[in-house]
Amino acid sequence: MKKYILLVITLLLLTSCGKKCECENYQEKDVGTISNVNKVDDELPEVNFLVLGLYAGNVKKSQLTGLDVYNFDAVIKSESSISKHNYTGVKLNDFLNHLKIELKDPIKTVNFGGIDQAIVKYNKEEINDDLWLIFKKDGKQIKLYDEEKYFTLINLKENTRSWTYGVMRIIIDK
Repeated sequence: MKKYILLVITLLLLTSCGKKCECENYQEKDVGTISNVNKVDDELPEVNFLVLGLYAGNVKKSQLTGLDVYNFDAVIKSESSISKHNYTGVKLNDFLNHLKIELKDPIKTVNFGGIDQAIVKYNKEEINDDLWLIFKKDGKQIKLYDEEKYFTLINLKENTRSWTYGVMRIIIDK
């Protein structure tokens, strides 16, 4: 029995030597935690999407000049785990303000349509600082269909299932 215990301890020591565990155990209470927020000079992707409803028009990269871009770490929840990632993007509120879209009466909802035809709907009161339009994750440009021209709408407090991948249209409704 002593030999077995010594063998197990030796194997554990050998397999863990020189390896630093970089994993952390995040819990439900950590979801939405944001840290290391810094303005960066990253260039926005070549976006081109529609704004429909009470505000209408085409949004292109050239209209977003001067919009603050941030790099930040956030703890997010996917369907199988809770983990921390690094993102680059713009605050949704900053984006809407930059385009002079005011969320006041008679506006009641803002819908975001993705490249996959999915639509995520928010009441205007739900538009807050937990919503970001990101274009990089862990230092890599987010690619959809081999193109780098899309924002992904993320809600730091929600499961990644509720994110809108490849925002193609924003619909401002009564």
